[in-house]
Formats: sequence, C-alpha cells, structure tokens
Amino acid sequence: MIGGVTPRLRAAGDTALLVELGDAVSEATSRAVAALDAAIAAAPPAGVVEVIPALRSLLVEYDPLRTSHARLCGDVTALLSPSHDVVPTPAAAREHAVDVVYDGADLDAVARACGLSTAEVVRIHTAPAYRVAMIGNLPGLPYLLGLDPRLRVPRRADPRDSVPAGSVAVAGELSCIYPAAGPGGWNLLGRTDAILFDAHRDPPALLAPGDTVRFVARDSLHTYRMLMSAGPQRMPALFVENGGLLTTVQDGGRHGWQRIGVPVCGALDRELLHVANLLVGNRPDEAALEITHAGPALQVLAPSVRFAIAGDVDAQRIAADGTRSAVEPWRSVVLRDRERLRVGRVRSGLRAMLAVEGGFDLAPVLGSRSTCLRSHFGGAGGRALQRGWLPLQREYAGHHPDMCLDRDTLHDAQLTVPAGNAPFRTVVGPQDEAVTRESLDAMLHTALHVSHRSDRSGLRLDGVTLRHRGAPEIVSDGCAAGSVQAPGSGQPIVLLADRGTTGGYPKVATVASVDLPRLARLRPGDRLRLEAVDVGTAEALRRRREATLRDLAEALRPAAPS
Repeated sequence: MIGGVTPRLRAAGDTALLVELGDAVSEATSRAVAALDAAIAAAPPAGVVEVIPALRSLLVEYDPLRTSHARLCGDVTALLSPSHDVVPTPAAAREHAVDVVYDGADLDAVARACGLSTAEVVRIHTAPAYRVAMIGNLPGLPYLLGLDPRLRVPRRADPRDSVPAGSVAVAGELSCIYPAAGPGGWNLLGRTDAILFDAHRDPPALLAPGDTVRFVARDSLHTYRMLMSAGPQRMPALFVENGGLLTTVQDGGRHGWQRIGVPVCGALDRELLHVANLLVGNRPDEAALEITHAGPALQVLAPSVRFAIAGDVDAQRIAADGTRSAVEPWRSVVLRDRERLRVGRVRSGLRAMLAVEGGFDLAPVLGSRSTCLRSHFGGAGGRALQRGWLPLQREYAGHHPDMCLDRDTLHDAQLTVPAGNAPFRTVVGPQDEAVTRESLDAMLHTALHVSHRSDRSGLRLDGVTLRHRGAPEIVSDGCAAGSVQAPGSGQPIVLLADRGTTGGYPKVATVASVDLPRLARLRPGDRLRLEAVDVGTAEALRRRREATLRDLAEALRPAAPS
C-alpha cells in the first residue's frame, strides 16, 4: 500500500512498466506519484531509462537488455515499501496569467453540450485558478486541474490529425494549452500566443507541476510566436538542392525529457540507422538523414565526403562534368568536391537512412540532433530538409575503408521489407480491459492494413474496429513506443517515435520492441497481422535480435574496388 492505495503494475510491452497508483485524479494519488518518482530518482533500479509521471501513474521505461519485466516489478515493489519512503521537495509554485482569444473550433459545440451560451462558457472557463498537475503529450503541454464541472465534456471520438499551436482546450475534468501543432482529441475553446516551450530556454517549459494558471479573455493577441531559423553557412557542407518528399535529420533519439512532454523522436527504423552509420565508421546512433518515399538531391562542398545508404533506393552520382552513374545502397561511397548525389524513390519499403562519415555539424538540442517536426526544433532548423546548407563535422577522419553488405548477409539479417500479412509480435495490455474481448481478439486474428493517415507519430490500422466497454477515454498516462491506442473511433493506432509522451485513450496492446523497425518499413496499404506473445517472449526475441545485429556488425567487410 502507498498512501492508502494498492499499486497495479502492468506490462506496456517489453520496454516499459506502467505503475498505476489510483483510479482517479486526487491529491492522494498525486502525492503517491510524486513520492514514487522521487524514490526512483534517488535509487534508480537497474536498466531504468526514463520515468514519465502522470496524474495517477508512472510509466517506467527500461532497457530489456539490462533488466526484465519481472525483475523491474520486484525493484519497484521494493521502492513502494514504507522503508523506502522519499519525500519529494516541492518546487516553488508560480502564478501565470495567460491571455486567450475565445474563438475555438469547438466553442459552440461545447456550449450546446453543456446547455450554456458561448459567453457563459468563456465566463466560467476564466473564473478558476487552475493548478498544473503534470506536463505531457507535447513539449510543455500542461494538464490543468480546476475546471468547473459545468464545462466537463468528453474527448472527441476521433482525434484531430493536427491541433493549431496555442489552442486552449478542455476534456473531462481538465483544461490544457497546446504549445505546438500536433494531433489531439480535446475540445478547442480558444487560442493564446504564450510561448509554453522553448528548447533553448532554461528550463525549456514555461509551466511546472504545482504552478497556477489564470486565463484572461482578450479580443486580440499582440505578440508573435518565435520561429527558429537555420544557422549560417559553414564548410565543409552538403548543399541541399531538393529535400525530397520528407527527409529529416534523425539520430538515436532525445531521451530524458518526456516528463515535460518532449517526444523521443529519432529514427523510426533504428536498424537502418545503425547499419548506415556502421558502413561509414560512425557511432551507431549518429545523426543521419531519414528518407521517406523519395530522397534528396545533394551537392558536396568539401574535398571528399564518404556516405552510405541503408535501404532499397534508386540513387545516382553526378560528376562535375555531368557524367552519371548508379549508386548502390548498402555500401559506402566517396563523393568529391562539387559532385552531386540524387536519391530517388524508395523501391521497396517506405524509408531509407543516409549517413555521412563524421556526421553533421548541427548543434544538439536537449542532447539530440533529431528533428522534432511537431515543435520545430532540432535537426536542420526543426523542419523537413529544404534547399540550403547542411554543414558537416570538421573533424571527420576521411580514412574509413569502403564497406558493403552483400545480399546473403542482408537476407540473413532480415533488413528487407516484411512479406505481406507479416506477423508483428504484440504484448496485450496494459489497458486491454477497456475494449471488448471480441474486438481485441479480432484485432489479433484479422489481416490489417496500414492507413494512408499514418505518420511518424503513429501507424493507423484499418480492418478492425475496437469497441469500448465504457467511455473511450482514460485518465492521461504515459505512452510507450509501440503502444496500440484505441481512440473513440475504434481505429487502432500504433504509437511511434514522434508520439505524444502521454495520452488519454486506452493502450490495449504494445508491439514488441524487436518488431518496431520492421513496422517502420510498411507503406500505406501494406498488410500485417498482430500476434500475441507474453512479455518474457518479447524480451527474449529482443535479446536474440541484438545478437543478430552484433553479428551483422562483424560481417561488415571492405568492399571490392568498383
């Protein structure tokens, strides 16, 4: 027991443990969450990577190569005992006034649902002092307690693909402010221009748990949102002539900031990232270019640049005199000054990774060079690659030998696109009880299709509808990579690298970490099926896969002269 509550420990796949400390939002559960969060920080169990505290729970992410679900459950249970009580030191609470123009897309609908006029909705919404209960979902997004019961409405059945930055919204017993554009299912009342998150500010988030917020109704806003711009030209560099369909800078991800809503981001297919970097002699998680559908056109502005593409793509080398030659993927190639590389379409699968020896000379933001498209920071100015300069590290060695992977090795390493209707191992839970057993079984035994609405945040699946036992929402909690979310529409969404750090729809299953890279290779319309396994099996599969990848690194060999 902790604070009079019996904790529930649930597997969220093979890389996260959901610790529920209550069924509803209350001061008691809030204190229990803070106490366990402090206890884990004071004595981190082996293998813990990151902790995401929420309103009534904590999501404890772990490395399955360093610990296991069973061991972590024991470690967390020990921390919950009275002998390990740690009293968190509360930060000094601050008060914030937030100007709002009440012209939101859902203002009229909320008024009708509550039996009020829009003027009454505005008056009621601006009356309380709201307390920041947690930060999550998006960088700096506050979950605010104190909403008047007269304004309580459920989340939308089908979340919007994109909510405008600065939106002020309500759902259930909470209000919130969207710091940046992103998907969301809350009801939009108005908008503000307050800068809730700035990756270059210390601390990055304007608000913190315990702070107080008051909304002030305004007729107009008078300040402007800051836009990040690319840095000055530097040499050596690649000149981006064309960025391709969707090319972004991604590395191993941005870890340690999910508690203030910053997504991990990083390469969706970490295996392709590792292989591309190994081919040019980089660290496996070094930043590279993630290519989607069709790639960029680049010109070398350096004495020489060694690069490699992991993935099945069409690519051409264009010499200074205009001579063209094909570039093979899965091998390192040297381009000379003023030569060009044109990466065409991805022939099979959806993505490829392009790495350069030494990496890119881009300043890390919160410890990573990954592009956060939703909040516009990291990478090359926080956006998809566009025409302009892409600086390279000045200290790259330039002496790494030509390397390649042959077809047999590629086949054995299973780096190709999964066959049609391929199985993806999935751990049921943590909130599978939120949907009917019949619809969950249908999801696990039906051929599914990748929806065209999929993106880096989530893979939407067509072919089955999950039916909820009750309301299609839960108290917001942490979202693990691979979580299969069940929104009100019933369309399953597998949450990927750019997912919100927390969410208020139930997560009924979690795709095993071993299969997430393969998931990133699927195109819209591709077939797949989810196959239930237990968490121990998922952990064992991940360990075997890591051994295969180590063997692959050993198999890299110097390429024959071309």
